[in-house]
Formats: sequence, structure tokens, C-alpha cells
Amino acid sequence: MTPLMLLLGFAPQTALASAKASGLGINLGTLGKFTKEKDIINWRWAGLLSFLAIIASLIGTRIVFIFDANTLEKLVGFITVGLVPVIFFSSKIGLENKYITKPRKIVGTVICFLVMTAQAGLGSGIGLLLMIVLMSIMGFDALRANATKRVAGLALVSVSFIIFALAGYMDWLLAVSLGVGMLLGGYVGAHLAVKHGNLIVKRALLSVSLVMGLSVLFV
Repeated sequence: MTPLMLLLGFAPQTALASAKASGLGINLGTLGKFTKEKDIINWRWAGLLSFLAIIASLIGTRIVFIFDANTLEKLVGFITVGLVPVIFFSSKIGLENKYITKPRKIVGTVICFLVMTAQAGLGSGIGLLLMIVLMSIMGFDALRANATKRVAGLALVSVSFIIFALAGYMDWLLAVSLGVGMLLGGYVGAHLAVKHGNLIVKRALLSVSLVMGLSVLFV
């Protein structure tokens, strides 16, 4: 959503702030579906990640205040495009849940915290990176990685939304429109993900990241 808003002419800070409303909507919408399904959300990890997300949001939202507009726009596009080969070449990642060792869990938890800190500030593309970490390091399949990160994502964007709103960056008409639209879209998307499984989730991530990332960098 952030690259799309940049293409429509919104200032990067406004796009990043208002995107928090879309984050609220999509997380509420997807969780409305995922919580109805059995064994899709790993609640133990969701609780830990939510706690870390609140701390990360207090730190990461400061990122947007130290970059100029052009730097933010290009950084968003660079991160998004950079994630594409990770998804493409990791063809076996995310197709099934895997057992991982305790040291690997610790490493994965630290990386998740760092990723969520960046996500709180920059937003676009970083949620995708968190999902990749959950699949490649933490052993989640694509569907469960997506569902579990939505719980933490709701905690993250709730705090970030308040901080950006108090800072005066929020375009409220845009924010409300995004929130409602993403709420509905999130529920429908979660339904399709549950119905069609892990492969469609990975394909969707790859397609959207490539198109939007290149658009921000070169359009």
C-alpha cells in the first residue's frame, strides 16, 4: 500500500503514517478469518511477537523522522525489490511446518524483533520480510507464518498508528478509506489463502513485491 500511495503523489511521511490505518484494517480483517480456523495461528509465538512488537513500535517509529522524503521513497522501493529473489529462489521454504532447534529459535526471535522495529518505521515490504524470517528461520509454513504475524502486526500498527497520528502526519480521509477497504480485503484474502494453501500465498507475495517495488524505483 505504501508504494501505491507514493505513486499517487502522497508525501512519503503521509503515506507511511496513513498506511498504519491500512495495517489496522488488514490485520483485523485477516484475523477475523484466521481465528475461526483451527491450528492456523501459533498463539504461543503470536503472544511473544506481540510483546516484542509493542517495544519495536516505540523504537521504529522514530526512523521516519530522520529521513528526507526522497530517501524514504527510494528505500521503500529498494527493500521491496530486494525481497523478490529471496522468495523466488527459496522454492521449498514455506510449504510445510518444520522442527527447529532452541538456538535457532533464539536467533530467529532476535531477527524478528529487528525486522519489526524497521517495519514500525518504514512499513512497506518489511512485513513481507518478517514472514520470510518466520518461514526460513522459524520453520513456519507460509499460511501459518502469515496468520501468526497478523497478531503481532495488530499490536505493532496500533501503537505506531497512535504515534504517527500524534505527530500530525495522518491524512484522516485517506486513513479511514484505507482502513475500511483493507478490513474487507483482508478478510477475503485470508479466505482465499485458507482455501488454496501455501503456494498461492507465496505467489501473491512475489508478484506484488516485484510490481510495486519496481514502480516506486523507476516510475
